[in-house]
Order: sequence, then structure tokens, then C-alpha cells
Amino acid sequence: MRLIHSEDHMASVQTISTLFDNHQALVLGLNNSVSLSTFSLLANSEVEIQAKQSKPCGSFVIQACVQGSQVIVGDVMKGVKIFDVVMQNQQYILAEGPSSKSMSIWVNTIVPLAQNKFMVSDKERNMFIFERHMKPR
Repeated sequence: MRLIHSEDHMASVQTISTLFDNHQALVLGLNNSVSLSTFSLLANSEVEIQAKQSKPCGSFVIQACVQGSQVIVGDVMKGVKIFDVVMQNQQYILAEGPSSKSMSIWVNTIVPLAQNKFMVSDKERNMFIFERHMKPR
């Protein structure tokens, strides 16, 4: 392996996911927030990352996974929060989605099962299956 890019952040990166088929966006779990960045692999093996938006998420983000245009964030103390990635003014933004669940579970991992269903395990040896109910905005 050889290093082709290095990026410093002001917070600890706990999780990384990409969005869309061409991986043009990155979702980063940074301490107690989730961050959306654009991501480009350039022809000469260069990488361009530009931070676009950051949203607070609780105490400490342990995992952020992507299902379609949804970002499902697991916080170590505050449970699960869902963001939708939407286009606004020709830029992608994080919009807090309906059905975000704030409950006192220490999320360990999240596994998407279907478009609106995901499995969550916690630090107390429990497994939950959540279904997101979409409400009109």
C-alpha cells in the first residue's frame, strides 16, 4: 500500500460512509456530530474533500451508515438519529428526518435491513429492529 492522501480533522473520526453510486459524498461521524463532505478522486490519484455541513447528534457518534439517501447515526448514549440527504440550492445537505429515535440505548452497531428498517445492537447485549415511519413534512 501507498499513501495517496491525508486529511486532518478537528475531531476524532469514528466512522466513514460514502453516499450515492459514484461515492461523491462522504458522511463522517466526528465526536458528537455527523458531517457531510463532497469527495472526488481525481485522475492523477489526488483526492479532494470539501466539508459542506455538520449537525450535532448527541454525546458521541459510534456509527453512521447509509441506506439510499438516509444517514442512520448511532450515538453511544442517545440512541439513533436519522438524517435525509437532500438537494437544496444545488448542494446536498443533511436534513433531520422524521422518526429519529432518541432513547437511552448505547448503540454498538447498525445494520440496514431494508429501505426503512435497520437492526441496532447495544452495549447491553440487546438487539432491536427499527422501522422508520415516514411522516409528511
